[in-house]
Amino acid sequence: MNYAGLKQGVSYELDAELIETQELYAEHCAQKLDELGLGEVLCLAIIRDNGVGRSVQMALSAVEAHIERSRGAFIESLAFERQCIADHDAQCRAELNLELRRAS
Repeated sequence: MNYAGLKQGVSYELDAELIETQELYAEHCAQKLDELGLGEVLCLAIIRDNGVGRSVQMALSAVEAHIERSRGAFIESLAFERQCIADHDAQCRAELNLELRRAS
């Protein structure tokens, strides 16, 4: 499968709510949240508002916006990873076939 097809597949998996892909997406977003410090902002809002105030709502909105903005980067990243795996597998098969032909 080509790279565009892999990207389309990842997008489809997210839309179809495939649990494994959603978990990878959540992990990707959480890592970026940590890098941006949004997790700390959310925790601070919860601490200050006891989890029910305006600050929490604003922090959750920021997290939601971050998740939506991260979708494209996640799709690119996972598709690239899958392409690398497919390329490696193809190379290994080609090398194995060459060895088998030499042995024949």
